[in-house]
Amino acid sequence: MNKLQINKIKPSVLCCRYCGKTYKKYCNLNKHALICEYLNNKSLIHNYTTNLDKDEDIEKTPTIEQMFEIIKELIKRQNSTQEKVDVLNKCFIKKIKKNVIEWLNTNIQPIVIFKNLSQNINIIDEDIENIMNTSFIDTLHCIFSRNIYNYDILYPICCFIQKPNVFYIYENDDKKWVELTKDNFINFLNNIHIKLCRAFYEYKKNNRIKIENDENFSDLCDKTTTKLMSVVFNNDTTYSKIKNAIFIKMKTDIKAVIEYEFEF
Repeated sequence: MNKLQINKIKPSVLCCRYCGKTYKKYCNLNKHALICEYLNNKSLIHNYTTNLDKDEDIEKTPTIEQMFEIIKELIKRQNSTQEKVDVLNKCFIKKIKKNVIEWLNTNIQPIVIFKNLSQNINIIDEDIENIMNTSFIDTLHCIFSRNIYNYDILYPICCFIQKPNVFYIYENDDKKWVELTKDNFINFLNNIHIKLCRAFYEYKKNNRIKIENDENFSDLCDKTTTKLMSVVFNNDTTYSKIKNAIFIKMKTDIKAVIEYEFEF
């Protein structure tokens, strides 16, 4: 006895004539087609639901309803694209967080460890003039521009735009890169602050006669002393402000560094 053969009828698949994307429902195809026709430089909106069997397109100006559907579809696509971008960014940042220290340990080996970096930073007369006439942060930028922001030299501290306000340092004992802690950063800033205070004290000694005879200059020195003494890095507001300012000046793009490394 022959087995009964049952022909299963598959649902028809609707296909976009512009890009080939398939749909099972007319409504979804119509929404897609309203946008796809314009994206593929077609003339005008085509009515799929009433003209699927016709060879020629019917050209007409989009109705208000069609324009509304176009706007809704564009918003939907934009939101979907943004979600995908957000996911990719999170994956990239997570990968950077996981691998940046390994990459630094493999490729970057400064000759100075971070613990000794402050010892190699010199304070000059220009720095004293800056602290007298500008802010403490501006003076730090002047000092670091001369001693740290020079990217042609491998310094034992770095930061990347992919990890905002995170610094990496070439550590003391094991000579490996690690993430900079708040305590280490404050200690480093304190060392620079002490050097600046000592240099300013020497500057006042060398200009003692001018201080005694020039009231305006004497007042400026007094204000500078107050400015230096008022800096407290343990204060969260002060610490964050200084850290953010240094990051903005010092940050680099690790992707650009890696691409540059493989140029021939």
